[in-house]
Amino acid sequence: MTENILVVLTNPVPGKEDEFNEWYSNIHLQEICQLSGFKSAQRFKLGDAQMGPDGAHRYLAIYEIDGDPAAALEALKAARPDLNMTDALDPASISTQVFGAITGMVTAS
Repeated sequence: MTENILVVLTNPVPGKEDEFNEWYSNIHLQEICQLSGFKSAQRFKLGDAQMGPDGAHRYLAIYEIDGDPAAALEALKAARPDLNMTDALDPASISTQVFGAITGMVTAS
């Protein structure tokens, strides 16, 4: 069972969505998964069907953390200067939170 996840909400700079998606999917996810404490990553795009008003973010990345979340975040902070970043990411849009599991996965029966 995944115990902790890092949730990252982002948006691209207007007019640079293709560049943003290319970088995020093909470079950034792999870089983060190579860091100590990160097990896997997956991206999502805001869908058309929503129950309420559209959110402020169009993209979501979920990173599975292996072990201590504080140690994984320290590894991420230490790696920041060496990460390949892009100007297609709107830095003002970035929102990050770590969540810890309180149940196991529930599936349809």
